[in-house]
Amino acid sequence: MADDSQAISVMISPVVGDAGFDLDDVIVHRSGDRSVVRVIVDSEQGGDLDLLADLSRAVSEVLDAADPPVLGALRYTLEVTSPGIDRPLTRPRHWRRAQGRKVVVDLADGTTVAGRVGRLAADEATIDVVVTDRGRSTARTLSVDDVAKAVVQVDFGRATRDERHLCGLPEETDSRAPVAVWEEPGRDVDPADDPQFADDTTDDPHSATDAAAPDATRGHA
Repeated sequence: MADDSQAISVMISPVVGDAGFDLDDVIVHRSGDRSVVRVIVDSEQGGDLDLLADLSRAVSEVLDAADPPVLGALRYTLEVTSPGIDRPLTRPRHWRRAQGRKVVVDLADGTTVAGRVGRLAADEATIDVVVTDRGRSTARTLSVDDVAKAVVQVDFGRATRDERHLCGLPEETDSRAPVAVWEEPGRDVDPADDPQFADDTTDDPHSATDAAAPDATRGHA
């Protein structure tokens, strides 16, 4: 089955690349007279379902057109998917795409480092792991060659400001939309006296705070 996986990888690599994905792995599992072909792909944009569906159709066309059939007379089920949360980080692009995420790294000397994925060196020889202990965050530089296994963990929290800085991530900005305030009919509020509009200095006659503006909450007679 290793030969089948390799043959399929060679066949579909151009299609996967043209679709903007990286081919991570091809796994072929045989059960009786049927095979399951699992194609694992990744991209900078993640696993968009519509794009994966389009890619699945393109890969299926390539496999169906193979002569002789790559799996012989066996029927097959094709699965095109993105990597799961438990996918080991084994290639430079894996580390780059996991930047800022929690990871557990098993080193060749038997020790373990747990933290967040930081910066990958330009030569891809070292990776920073940001470790936080008792509220203090530091970046530990590991040799990629010393990593025996590294797996991203489920993250229920948010990185602190220090962690984001050490990981090489941009600072978070407050992207919350303004809150619309509904006033009860008949309530006379001067915007200048209301903290909600304390910073509002607009003189726009169509402003929502203009007392002369129509009341959108009232019905038409």
